Amino acid sequence: MSLGCGLTSACSSADTVEPAPAVAARGEESTEGEWTEGGQVATEVDGGPQDQAIEEDAEAAAPATEGEEAEGPGEIAFDGTLTTRYIGRTSGGYHDNDLYTMLGATVGDPEEDPYSGYVLGRLSQDLDGDQGEEDSPFFSLEDTYDHSLNGRLYEAYVDFHDAGLDLLRAGRQALYETPAYVRFDGAALETAQAGDDDHAFGAYGGRTVHEYQSSPEGDAVYGGYASNSLWKGGRTRLDYMHLEDEQQLGNEQNELWAAQVQQAFGREVHLKSGYSWLEGAPREFDARATWVPDETGWLVQGSYYELLQTEGSLAEELDPFFDTLQEFFPFSLSRVLLSKTFEEGYVLEGGADVRRVDDSEDEGEFNRDYERYHLTGTVEDFAVEALALSLTGDYWTSDGSDTNSWGVDLTREMSDELRASIGSFYQLYKNDFLLDEEREDVRTVYVSVRYRPEKHLTWGLGLEHEDSDIGDFNTLTARSTWHF
Repeated sequence: MSLGCGLTSACSSADTVEPAPAVAARGEESTEGEWTEGGQVATEVDGGPQDQAIEEDAEAAAPATEGEEAEGPGEIAFDGTLTTRYIGRTSGGYHDNDLYTMLGATVGDPEEDPYSGYVLGRLSQDLDGDQGEEDSPFFSLEDTYDHSLNGRLYEAYVDFHDAGLDLLRAGRQALYETPAYVRFDGAALETAQAGDDDHAFGAYGGRTVHEYQSSPEGDAVYGGYASNSLWKGGRTRLDYMHLEDEQQLGNEQNELWAAQVQQAFGREVHLKSGYSWLEGAPREFDARATWVPDETGWLVQGSYYELLQTEGSLAEELDPFFDTLQEFFPFSLSRVLLSKTFEEGYVLEGGADVRRVDDSEDEGEFNRDYERYHLTGTVEDFAVEALALSLTGDYWTSDGSDTNSWGVDLTREMSDELRASIGSFYQLYKNDFLLDEEREDVRTVYVSVRYRPEKHLTWGLGLEHEDSDIGDFNTLTARSTWHF
């Protein structure tokens, strides 16, 4: 599962300043979209400008699927993205100014060349000239290093395309479809789909890579999976994953099994469910349904997630937050979303989120009962052409108290190159897992501008003011993205 950033559980500071591929995180369900059989993608929408920022970072960091054509014989295709972001934050008498540069590049053409490579790395610079104060609200793991300039190599691998396999990869890589997200130095392979049932097999193994610690020789991952389509519109997948993690308090070795079933009914209906076992005991269950009736403007989604066992100390890939949050107790999260787009340019969207901790005595920070019901209306051409107005009404109930809130967003497409937004949204709880902090009753006001003067270059500027129970926070973000 992945940390969902949105109105119900906002991004942590690490999500804001660390534009790396998503880490596995307990406590929230994935908000990634699902592909239907007809190729249409349906996405759960949670709202808020953080979601847009993370989506843009993910797009910038993703490996290119096609290299650009070489200009002449012997030339190598080269395709990539360079993103630079300045983030300045203030709260009370504290401040923090950082600069981040991320490079993602593909060398070679995966469609034409016998092999191709990909690299994803990042440099960060603390512009304040020190490594932060421990009592600062912005003090993080980044501030524990001896130098203000730090670099990270997230991925660096080579794909071999003439091996008779659908995938043969060696180097530092990340796996997203496995039961737990993992980054490792090693090798992975997957066969092409074959036979009447389109079966395929995959395997991987190597030394795991952890963000804020060196990976000793004892850190390892290996596993495999099998998938097939035994009936029309359906696909199943069975995974096995073994993780080893040397920690200060001992070595963790975990065995994880997972089963997944997907079913598509034409272009309109897509169903997906999964179940996993950790050390032979049930761990997680999730199910999701998406209905997109053709040419009606309707989108209906429902999802359910349940953590089935209390999680203690595990390999970091299974629970990276144990050191700060300690045990995490079973809970369930149910979501429903309905959206209707009208021909006149109006959009009406409503939904509900219901979160329940199995045992009320286990409720605490980062793991609470709540209910949220919301309704959003959008007008595409409000007052003037290309000005979109969205209004959101929320009803929250938690800990025996009820809260009504509102949200608003005004977005204007000035031209094909220029877009500007201003608005506000509310969060009953905002979680920062890495800083071990939960903020309540959070109102955020934001303004942002995106300018794309040419196809390969995008500039962005954003300002947020956050008012919460523990104080005010201001964040200024400036971004440039160059596609080459």
